[in-house]
Amino acid sequence: MNERKAMITSKFGKKVIGVIAALLAAAAFTIAASAELGYVNTKQTGLNVRTGAGLTYSIITSLPKGTQFEILSQSGDWTNIRCGNITGYVHSSYVGRYTAPQYAAINLPVPYYTQYDSRWASLRLGSSNVRNIGCTVTCTAMSESYRTGAAVTPATIVRTNSFTPGGALYWPSHYTRYTGSDWLSYAYRQLAAGKPVIFHGQKWSGTSHWVIIYGYTGGQTLSAENFLIRDPASTGRTTLAQYLKLYPSYVKLVHYNG
Repeated sequence: MNERKAMITSKFGKKVIGVIAALLAAAAFTIAASAELGYVNTKQTGLNVRTGAGLTYSIITSLPKGTQFEILSQSGDWTNIRCGNITGYVHSSYVGRYTAPQYAAINLPVPYYTQYDSRWASLRLGSSNVRNIGCTVTCTAMSESYRTGAAVTPATIVRTNSFTPGGALYWPSHYTRYTGSDWLSYAYRQLAAGKPVIFHGQKWSGTSHWVIIYGYTGGQTLSAENFLIRDPASTGRTTLAQYLKLYPSYVKLVHYNG
């Protein structure tokens, strides 16, 4: 399994600051297990989104009738929602909830490679090799194989791409990195557009690992349990929820453009 610690500076003081910053960043993006999709259910007027759960809190914006949003939580008369970049509270009586499944099942035929395969496990990456730190390379190979329709192996990625001295991949120019906190809906949108998503998670210690999301089982809500993954280090981990038990902090999503 690839558990590569975050890079830190050479001076001891900066090392400590860097580690603390990394832990705080990880804590800020600890993953929510699920999110339900709702909509503005007013008769005619818009729905005010407030900074807190009560009429005394200031209004951030007003959402038009029918606007969809993610339901983060509900407490009595107030519901915490997220709509795009806006997070706030709305009155629960005007929150519509769908009764039919809103997220269709998706299953992209992404091939499965492991970083332990003897054909490339011993290939050098920085001061190590694919077996030990090759999860990023292996996920990229799976993604590129699906994108091109050809057999792009981890050995191909090692041979044709650039890496840091420590063995970290410099992402090809046709790949996009996403660090927004609405990763659930973002990942699903990419899958719905026919693009697998490479997921980077982290432990509190700073060690990290990459897997690729290739499908969703469908349902009323977005849940980590329903995202299907290929883990280059474990054939036994098949859902994102299983992976998040070991790497609970979200770092980023990566996928190809187009």
